[in-house]
Amino acid sequence: MGFDTKLRISVITNSLSGGGAERAINTLVNFLETSKYEITLVPVNVGRADKIQPSCRVIELNRPQDGGIFSLVKGAIRLQKHFLHFR
Repeated sequence: MGFDTKLRISVITNSLSGGGAERAINTLVNFLETSKYEITLVPVNVGRADKIQPSCRVIELNRPQDGGIFSLVKGAIRLQKHFLHFR
C-alpha cells in the first residue's frame, strides 16, 4: 500500500435503524479519518434511518426484514458486486 492509497473498509450491519449496535456503527464510521480510510457501510436489511446518519458511502442491499431465502440471495449478489469493485 502506497502513502497516497487509502485503506478500504466495508462495514456490514443489519440496518440503518436505531439500535445499540447500529447506532454505534453509524457513530464509529463518522469518526474514522476520511483522509486515511475509504469507508463503505453496507446495511443488509431495509429499515428506517437512525438519528445519527453515516457520513460515508452507503450501499444498501434493501433486503426486507421478513424476506425469505430469495431476498437473501439477491442481497448476497449485490454484496459480491460491491467486493468485486474493490479488486
